Formats: sequence, C-alpha cells, structure tokens
Amino acid sequence: MINATAGQDPDPRIARTRDRVLPATVELLAERGVGGTTMEAIAHRSGVAKSTIYRHWPGLPPLIIEAFTSLNQAAPDRPSTGELRQDLTLYLGELARVITESPWAPLMTALVDGAERDESLRELLGALIKRRRARLEEIITAGLDRGELPGDTDPEFLAGVMGGALFYRRLISHESIDEAYVQRLVDTFVRMT
Repeated sequence: MINATAGQDPDPRIARTRDRVLPATVELLAERGVGGTTMEAIAHRSGVAKSTIYRHWPGLPPLIIEAFTSLNQAAPDRPSTGELRQDLTLYLGELARVITESPWAPLMTALVDGAERDESLRELLGALIKRRRARLEEIITAGLDRGELPGDTDPEFLAGVMGGALFYRRLISHESIDEAYVQRLVDTFVRMT
C-alpha cells in the first residue's frame, strides 16, 4: 500500500500513481462491482502499468479498500437542535443525500456485494455502518435523556431500524428517498415511540 514516511513529502511519482489508480478503481467499482473489477481493467483505465500497481498494492483487495476509503465519506455530523424530531429529520435527510447523491452512492452496491466474499471488505462495511448508526443512537439517546421517548427505549435497536429503512430503499427496493420519505419515516418513528 502506498505510504509516505511521516513528515516527508511523498515521491511525486507515487502521488501521480495514486491520483490515477484510485479514481480509476472507484469508477470501475461503480460500473462493474467488485467481481468485475480486475487489476488488468484498473491498469487499462488508469494508464498505469499493472506491475507498477502491484508495487504499490500487494493485491486487489487492499487496492479496493483504499479506493473506498479514499472517498472519505464520514458519517454526517450529529445535529443538536434540542428537539428529537428535528434532529432526526436533519440527520436522516443528510444520510439519505449521502447514500443517493454523493460520490459514495454508486459504490454502495459494490461494497455490499464485495463484503459477501471478502472479510476485509466486510470489516470496512461494518465500520462504516457502525459509525453512521452510532450518530443516530446519540440522537435517540439525547431524545431519551430529554424525556421525549419512553424510558425503556432501546437506542441501538431503533437506530438500526431507522437506518435500515433508508438502506433497504436504496439497495433493495430502489424506491426514491426524498424529503417527504424522510419526514414520513421520522413522523412514524416519533408516533410509535
């Protein structure tokens, strides 16, 4: 994997290789998924020799993981308006945008598919889900602490249900996730708790 020594400028050739290979890998993953992305295809798309790619990445899985992480799709910030309904609407609205419109969106299917076959991709997917669900749990816990939810509310379970509803629509049913859907989801959640 490409790494510069701490405190030193990386070799410009390494930076050029990285700047060509990672975007090519991301494009191929979005177009073909993990199963259809090969070192040969990456070399062809990036214009970087396969032998050069192998000098920097020991194989396809580490390159794919670095390509996914190069997009640096952090979980949306946790809103803190002091009102559960508004915090949920803001957070889930931003999460919906990330999974439908961001550079990360077309790669989600590839990552889910790849996670079925590769342990390192499964770990990456798990870490991404955990970060997003943790923010949602924080919002629900804050609402619980303010007395907006019943005392026996399980923030972890509810965060999984709410986040799962968005990901189901995005990855399985392929229905739109617009502001109206997010508002309906939040309203349903608040009514039922």
